[in-house]
Amino acid sequence: MVSMSSFFQKQEEFKDEFLTCPICAELYDGTIHKAKCLPCLHSFCASCIQRYIKERKSFACPKCRQTVQLEAEGDLTSLPNNFIVENLKEYHDIFKLSVPCGNCDDGENAVCFCHDCACFVCQGCVDMHQKMHSLRVHNLSTMTELRKKKNSPMSQCQQRCEKHPKQEMTLYCQKEACKSPVCPTCAHVEHRGHDLVYIEVAVEKTSEELQGAAGKVRAQLEELALIKTTIKQAQNRLMLSFREKKTEMHGTVEELHRMIDLRSKEAYAKMDDLFKNEEKRLEKQEKSVDLLSFQMSSACEFTDSSLSINHHVQLLDSSRQIMQRLQELQNTPLLKDEIVSKEFGVSKKHVAAMGQFHASLKHLCDLTLCVPTSSTSESFSSPDDEFPIPPPPKKSKKPSGKKRVTETDVDSDQCTIKLDPNPWRGKACKAEVTTVDSDNVLILEGGANIQASLKWAQSQIEGFPCPVVDHDNGTYTIAYTPLLYGDNELAVYINDKSMKGSPFMVRAWSSIEAFL
Repeated sequence: MVSMSSFFQKQEEFKDEFLTCPICAELYDGTIHKAKCLPCLHSFCASCIQRYIKERKSFACPKCRQTVQLEAEGDLTSLPNNFIVENLKEYHDIFKLSVPCGNCDDGENAVCFCHDCACFVCQGCVDMHQKMHSLRVHNLSTMTELRKKKNSPMSQCQQRCEKHPKQEMTLYCQKEACKSPVCPTCAHVEHRGHDLVYIEVAVEKTSEELQGAAGKVRAQLEELALIKTTIKQAQNRLMLSFREKKTEMHGTVEELHRMIDLRSKEAYAKMDDLFKNEEKRLEKQEKSVDLLSFQMSSACEFTDSSLSINHHVQLLDSSRQIMQRLQELQNTPLLKDEIVSKEFGVSKKHVAAMGQFHASLKHLCDLTLCVPTSSTSESFSSPDDEFPIPPPPKKSKKPSGKKRVTETDVDSDQCTIKLDPNPWRGKACKAEVTTVDSDNVLILEGGANIQASLKWAQSQIEGFPCPVVDHDNGTYTIAYTPLLYGDNELAVYINDKSMKGSPFMVRAWSSIEAFL
């Protein structure tokens, strides 16, 4: 209960917070705005609850949304009154000196409280107490004295029985079906044979039980506070991981844009060179045809002119020269075999690269939420089994009598690998793997299960699988193409066991840096 000292310090705030209905903001009273307490311990005035539930038998608390069940549709009698609000209202009335007299019908405000009559009394009733011998011994407290007390004056008086108004309820029935204060007459008549104790004993026991239950709830409140702190920390880690991954994703996309732009510039430059070279070739052929055509036309015109002059001697003298020139032109190749119509096309490697790139785009920047396995794990990462490295396609071979190696033949810790010494972005590179057995003796047969994958070193997703060629002599070629600038990792597994030193670092330069 709120103390009188705190009540005097912030009386107006006290009035608004405890004595008014949170829905209609009207002061609680003893009639239509009587404070009703729900099972969730939230209080509202009876008028607001009646309008809220209408004719329903159940409704949700307007504050906490907990379901409230009524004994009958629209019947609020099963909801108890909030005695705390009644006591606080009594404090408020005492402070305002607006408590009506409960001993007479004059309508005067009370000036004292009679503990024996258990009611507030006005000045006329006080004078009556002083005149009558039977009332003169009653214990009266003035309003000023009541303000200094911490307890409600009504709480110090024993409540009287509704069935027997002259008797106070001094006993408590502990039977599970009863659980209520009773007067001696009710105890003798209606509660005969029940487990009865004095009300002071029941109050002490009930207070201990309520304090114990409240202590457990307070402990749960502390746990909830820790849980809320954990949620806040998770939110902060989520936001930090989101920003980091967004920055990393932006860098990855920008790097891909730069790589594609660079490759497109190289492709356009190559296309221009091919076009210019082919154009020069065709222009050269055209000039050769024009020249040969001019030479033939000139020779034919000279021949026609010589025949039309009718100088027989001169014609015969020059006929040998004319014939020789005509035969030379006649035997000159016409270049028709060299004239080939060419068009731009793409190679099968381009089609394969487009398919691989399209398949890789499905995994690029494909993130999901998962629980980090360590303090250094990324909050955003892909589960280990979401993007597994598929086994490389096995090369079909005709059966032979040669012995194939088994898993026990190859020692992955002693096998060696030779990487491409000059890798750069977009370059098709090769790595040569040489297998040996546990005695470090070269294996001369194929058949080992070699798997490889390449990924950007800063990426958290699984790498892209690389094709492996079995040369059937104990050596294997891994084909890989660095797609991103900077550090890349080439992971190599031999018979499902990581090769010693794997993943191997592949420092990919740009094509321009590679030639500097």
